[in-house]
Amino acid sequence: MPFIKVQKLVRDESGAIRSGSAAVVDTSYVRGAKYHSAQAVRERLGKVVWLADDRRSGVFASPTRGLVEYDADADGFAPVAKGDERLANTGAFPEPPRHLELGPEHLLLSFLGADGVAGCLREALPDDRSYQRALAHVTHGVVRDGSRETCDNMVARSFAALALPGVPPASLRSDTAFFSAMGADGAKVAFFRAFARLMRRTKPGFGRACYVDSTPLPNDAVDNPLNALCSHGLRGAAVQMRLALVLDETTGLPVWYEVVPGNVLDLSTIKTVMGDVLATLGIEVVTAVLDAGYASRELLEAFSEGERDVLVRMPARRGYPYRELWRGVRSLIGKGKYAITRSGHLYFARRRDVEVQGVRLHCYVYVDQTNATPRFARWLDKNQERFDGMSLAEKDWETVRQGYFVLMSTKVATPREILDEYFCRTEIEGVFKTSKDYLGLLPLRKWSDLTVRGKILADIIGTIVVLRMRKALAGADVSLTEVWGKARSLSCYTNADGRVVVETPSRQVREYYKALGVKVPSSIDVREFDRDVLGLEL
Repeated sequence: MPFIKVQKLVRDESGAIRSGSAAVVDTSYVRGAKYHSAQAVRERLGKVVWLADDRRSGVFASPTRGLVEYDADADGFAPVAKGDERLANTGAFPEPPRHLELGPEHLLLSFLGADGVAGCLREALPDDRSYQRALAHVTHGVVRDGSRETCDNMVARSFAALALPGVPPASLRSDTAFFSAMGADGAKVAFFRAFARLMRRTKPGFGRACYVDSTPLPNDAVDNPLNALCSHGLRGAAVQMRLALVLDETTGLPVWYEVVPGNVLDLSTIKTVMGDVLATLGIEVVTAVLDAGYASRELLEAFSEGERDVLVRMPARRGYPYRELWRGVRSLIGKGKYAITRSGHLYFARRRDVEVQGVRLHCYVYVDQTNATPRFARWLDKNQERFDGMSLAEKDWETVRQGYFVLMSTKVATPREILDEYFCRTEIEGVFKTSKDYLGLLPLRKWSDLTVRGKILADIIGTIVVLRMRKALAGADVSLTEVWGKARSLSCYTNADGRVVVETPSRQVREYYKALGVKVPSSIDVREFDRDVLGLEL
């Protein structure tokens, strides 16, 4: 039977615990050992907050579980709520400071409530405590905008400390219980089902036309949780993982995702992802948008014979008419008839129908002239002698080489439409990559398969929020980074009766609030805010 081993327990004159740590220890029979037994620490409980007289149960600030109760007789853990009489005068739920940062946290929580994403989180995590933790982590992931500030610090110094009273800020630093709950398949299914319903209120066709995108979960960041699946518990890196995203074709928003082993997204994996999202959400994937590494005869044949389309970048390797297509359009490059623009870049674009790997495909040939010309100039500065010795054809190729690419598809469309569709995948991939930077994480040994999957879901939800906010701000010609920077100037304080008084906002802050559809309040009743905006009944 386990017992609680307490070390260096210190009490004050009133008997209240001031310091001390504890651990769950198992005792086992060992023949020949002293007292015929041996003890082994099963789990460290962290700081002792409250301890029963018989030391068989207590409340602890666990480094992995947060504030939790452990009962050795039942050998189980239980959550501890704010207001528990055992926590009186312990500081487990510290009172928020009188003056707090309001702007970013209030703006984001209000946006989540008005936009409906908060309701989707509520369906994924119906328990009040878990729901509040989800709001805290999503708010932190979006608002910190690349900074290294930890979630517990952000909540403790901001309006979130008032709006999320069921979350002790100190417990957010190592929130294994929360990420385990998020990692459960039920939470993922519930969230995406709710999100699909939410989007279809305004866009009935949401999820009707989707495409599969994939991005590697890198193995190079030391404390990136995405590594945990491929290097957890090992001395070296194992097989890399990939994230397969199912994106709505119109909005570019994630509809579903799968974490798949290995660094190759083969045909069987694509079919599995398509079948999974159809069975789970009733959403049919109509296009697979992939990078050059996934091009193969098997893939091209399968999509050419089926009802779904594929869009894949042509690899510059043997067996593919990569240079041959350039030779066919070489005389057309630079002519205005074939010029298109996208995001400030000038492209040459031309469709050619050719046979690739025995499959008849539509090949869209592009030259990003905005990139190709300056890159060629830099290359020429260092390689003039080599360039002078080239043939005329090689010289022409070198002028476009660093901006040339070919997209293969089973779908007939204009070169502009195909380019837009392909770049949608790179934009969502860029947003997802950005959301992984500067993460304040547990040491790798504390991550399991379940908690890593929970972290990925939390980050994808954060990505959805970022994309939704960027769309809302599109007409205001302002970035989210600017919004968070200016909004931090807006503070608040609590008056004698507990009401939150908001200080006078600047003109820019008012404009940012308005752009996101949120009104700047003069004062806030926290209970009303929790009930009406976040759907909390406290």
